[in-house]
Amino acid sequence: MALTLGAARPILWKYQAQVAYESAQNSDIQAFDATLNRLTETLLSGNKFKSCYRRVTLSTYGNKLTLPRNLSTCLGVNSICPDGGWSGFPLQIYSRWYNFAAQGPGLTSDCAWACSIRGLIPISDSAQTFADPDADSTFYLRVKSTKGNGRGMTFIGGLDENEAIIEGNVKLEVVNGTSTTTQKYTEMPFIEKAVTPAYVEIYSVDTTTAVETLLCVYAPSETVPAYKRYSIPAACDGNTFACLCKLAYVPAIQDTDLIVPSIIDALAKGLQSIQFADRNDAERAGLYMGPNYPGDGDSAVRVGVMKGCVDILDSDLAEDEQAEIPAFQMSRDYACGSIPQLEWGWGGGGWNGY
Repeated sequence: MALTLGAARPILWKYQAQVAYESAQNSDIQAFDATLNRLTETLLSGNKFKSCYRRVTLSTYGNKLTLPRNLSTCLGVNSICPDGGWSGFPLQIYSRWYNFAAQGPGLTSDCAWACSIRGLIPISDSAQTFADPDADSTFYLRVKSTKGNGRGMTFIGGLDENEAIIEGNVKLEVVNGTSTTTQKYTEMPFIEKAVTPAYVEIYSVDTTTAVETLLCVYAPSETVPAYKRYSIPAACDGNTFACLCKLAYVPAIQDTDLIVPSIIDALAKGLQSIQFADRNDAERAGLYMGPNYPGDGDSAVRVGVMKGCVDILDSDLAEDEQAEIPAFQMSRDYACGSIPQLEWGWGGGGWNGY
């Protein structure tokens, strides 16, 4: 089931807080929320539990695919471009070094070799927008919101209309409506944002045509936007892709924010582990966090070992893994497992050499 922060507090309160839930002050609630977020960040970092995956449909801007803030990386991608061609086929996900390999596509997207690369190449872990302004244009930056907060956006660096580095910071207040920089840009600056009471849209506005282009929509709690971005050399603007992605850690702030993972018993054990860790009791902290592998190995030795937080989450994933056929399975000692290289074809041409 999905568990929200508001629903989690009364259930999990006793595993972390030092006062009764009914008499909790704002400072107590903030302390509990911070500890629960600390736990979920730990669980999402480096682990692949059942609830850590999402299947989503994303679109390209140009030939770039940028993941939303709640997704950390693509694990599988399938093209669903409506114009046919290479639609419907899974895509390779290359190493971030592939652009720089001797036989790689380089950093361009307009050569025949690059356009033949039907896969994803990671190019950034810190992209700050989903779309980019026209590379040949001079533009202003504009923000829109439905609520003001007295502070707003800080734009650091970038290039001005003469392609010179902008030395000072440019500040733009977020208001109920629209606000636009007087500074002109030819290259995007680094963006910092204050916590806002509502979502904030950011646009580039062409200084000649006044045409505005939506670059991104920032969540209220975002302060330093940073998104994973891929290049798909063979893709066009607006192509769509079905993606299997791993979730990124996003702190739960509002009562309606989801807690991931949402297994109550696992979260309870994890909160207890943090309490022991804060008391420098490493042994019991490790016991409650796990993995303890109960039931594995010599049963006479393992009997009585409790399931820690990680063991519970692993068990949840194992239910699916037992029923699913692996995508590819080959013994090292038989058939293709013992052939260093393999070439096949369909007779008189086509697919030969793959």
